[in-house]
Amino acid sequence: MHFWLTVAISFLSFACVAQNGGNNVFSFLEIPLTAKSSAVGGDLINNKGEIEAISDNPSLLDSTLHNDLLFSYVNYIGDINLGYVAYAYQYKDKGTFAASIANVNYGDFVQTNDFGDELGAFKVADYQFNLSFSKSLNDYFSVGTTLKNIYSAMEIYRAYGIGMDIGASYQSKNKSVAAGAVISNIGSQIIGYTSKRESFPFELKAGISKKLGHAPFRFSLFANNLQKWDLTLPNGSDSLNRIFTFDKLMRHIVLSAEIVPSDNFFITVAYD
Repeated sequence: MHFWLTVAISFLSFACVAQNGGNNVFSFLEIPLTAKSSAVGGDLINNKGEIEAISDNPSLLDSTLHNDLLFSYVNYIGDINLGYVAYAYQYKDKGTFAASIANVNYGDFVQTNDFGDELGAFKVADYQFNLSFSKSLNDYFSVGTTLKNIYSAMEIYRAYGIGMDIGASYQSKNKSVAAGAVISNIGSQIIGYTSKRESFPFELKAGISKKLGHAPFRFSLFANNLQKWDLTLPNGSDSLNRIFTFDKLMRHIVLSAEIVPSDNFFITVAYD
C-alpha cells in the first residue's frame, strides 16, 4: 500500500468559488478539496497517476494507484478547514475504483436573537461521500465518473443531494504531455434547506500540461467555467454581450508551474 499525506496552508486563496459562490446550492463543490489541487489554483484535472487528482477528474484513476491511501488537509480561508480521505483499488482488468470522503468545516458560530442576545453556538459543515470509477480505453485515453452523495448541516437546517462528475484524460506515450476535460456537478438537490430546490454549481473545465524532458519542470494551463463566457454576470443573467475582453478571458484561466525534482517532492506556484 502506498500512503500519501499532503498538507497545505492557504494564507491567501483565489478560487473559482470566490467568483461564483452563493449562486448555487452546495457551492463548496467549487472549492479544491486536496492540498495539491489548491496549490495549482483549483484544478488538478490532467495529472495522471496521482491520487490527489481524482477529486477533480475521476478518469485519472489508474492501476498504478492500486491500494493508494491519501489523507489531505487544507487550512483554507479564515476558520474554514478541509479534510479529504481517499482510497483506490484496481479490480482485475475491470477498471480502477476509489472511495473518498470530504469534509468542509466552517467553524463555530454564535446564535443570537433579534436584539443581539447570545443564545448559544452552532456548527456549519458540508460533507461528500464519493464513489469513483475509471477505465483505460487504450494506452493514451481514459474515461471515468464519480457519484457524489452530498450532505450539508447548517444549524437546524439540513440538505442532501446526489451529483456526478464525468471526465476524460489523455497522456502521451512518454508522459510528457497530459490533458483532461471534466463535466462536473451534474446533479439534483433531493432535500433542501427549505421547500425550495436549488441548482448545482454545474461546470465545464479543461486543461493541458507539459513536462520538460531534461529539466524537472511542468507547466500547466487550465480553463474553468467554460459553460459561461461572461463571469462578471451573476448566474441566471441573460448575457447577450459576447464582446471579447482580456478581463473576461482571464477569469477562466489558471496558470501553474511545478518544480518536480523527484517523485516525493514538488514545489508549485499558480495564478488564478
